[in-house]
Amino acid sequence: MTTSLRSFLLDSVFLELISVAVLFDVFNKIAHLGNNSYDFIIQYVLIVLAITISWSIVSCMANNKVATLANIILSTAIGLMIYIKDAIFDVLPDSLFQKYDSSDFLISIGYTPKGIVQAALNYAFLPFLISNIIAALICEIKGYWIDKYNDGKDITMEMIKEDINEKEVHSSNESVEKSSEKLEQTQANIKMQMNIIDNLLARGFKLSEALELAELDEETYNKFKAEK
Repeated sequence: MTTSLRSFLLDSVFLELISVAVLFDVFNKIAHLGNNSYDFIIQYVLIVLAITISWSIVSCMANNKVATLANIILSTAIGLMIYIKDAIFDVLPDSLFQKYDSSDFLISIGYTPKGIVQAALNYAFLPFLISNIIAALICEIKGYWIDKYNDGKDITMEMIKEDINEKEVHSSNESVEKSSEKLEQTQANIKMQMNIIDNLLARGFKLSEALELAELDEETYNKFKAEK
């Protein structure tokens, strides 16, 4: 997700939904909101904040070029959808939207039934458009910081692979060191057993008896004796 545009556009949506749900729940519990009109407005603002904050964090986690391009694509797509929606509503007859009661609060302050539906869609698109624009701005700031203070180094697949390779090399070196220590310990044990066998042979023990007492097989004894 951090280095692929396709994965970022697909996978980050699920992370975004989880983040928004958690943030909105936290904000809602802190504010202790009810069901009246003013609390509904506050809830809407909290939703915008939750989406904007969580999406900005997700964008900062990814490769800056990937996140910037993704936000440009999404904000352009949402902007086009809003424009197309407005163009369609301009040619739709008002008679299609006459199901709203005249006592409706929005109608009482001057909205037409068609205007109510159009405004509802606008407010539905608005949080995503705001979050994409702000995230794109943050990505631009991040890009400036990367170029000026981090030698142009960003999150890339090469960096991830290098990190994995470094860990593998470190693990391999540790394994070699442990194997070397184990080999030295084994050789030291065999050397001690050889000394025991030599002492037993000097005292008149048979080779088979000395090998048994020293707990060493004859093949290892002969091999070590030849190398010595």
